[in-house]
Amino acid sequence: MIIGLIPARLKSKRLKEKLLLRIRNKPLIVHTYENALRSKKINSLFVCTDSPRIFNVIKKKTSNVIMTSTRFKNGTDRIASVAKNINCKLVIDIQGDEVFVDPKSIDQVINFHIQNYKADIVIGSCKTKRIKDKSIVKLVFNKKGEVNDMTREDNFCKFDKKNLYKQVDIISFKPDKLQKFSALRQTKNEIKRKIELMRALDNKFKIKTVVVKTDSFSVNTKSDYEKAKKKY
Repeated sequence: MIIGLIPARLKSKRLKEKLLLRIRNKPLIVHTYENALRSKKINSLFVCTDSPRIFNVIKKKTSNVIMTSTRFKNGTDRIASVAKNINCKLVIDIQGDEVFVDPKSIDQVINFHIQNYKADIVIGSCKTKRIKDKSIVKLVFNKKGEVNDMTREDNFCKFDKKNLYKQVDIISFKPDKLQKFSALRQTKNEIKRKIELMRALDNKFKIKTVVVKTDSFSVNTKSDYEKAKKKY
């Protein structure tokens, strides 16, 4: 069984209450849910939130919404609290602000992880030209797809601008590794770089990436929101 979980919180810092902002009179979080629901590989999909407002918005569309504690500092810990009660082969983390998430990309990440099951975590990635954009996470990986670093900075990639890859917010976890990850303390790199998965790298988790063809992007800023409205 493959389970898809969408962590969703209301208190975003850069764009206030972004998941309830509307495009074509539909909240962003609903767009994300509907797109992810088209995946052919995910057996069950749930939104996990600590916000009563988001809960009520999703509840109008589906019963697959779970209220979580407000104590979680990030989305990965939030979905781990839900996944621990579910027996499954993989847990797919899809960020709530990934409104254009491509179901084909989700399926590609899942297929890659099944074929590379020795990996603890698999991340989707795609090419980008947004070198100086600190709202995206850039990945450093080898020819085997093994991720060895993550950063929001641009200093490491100036020498190779044509081969710059960003993280796509589709992340596949082995269930036991997700629980192990969540139980670990935050690392200095995770806090400094503001990248949750640095905790996994710092603790020697095996992380791989698969390059997907997508023009999806997370809505993190007002300019992202305006871009998303134009795209629709």
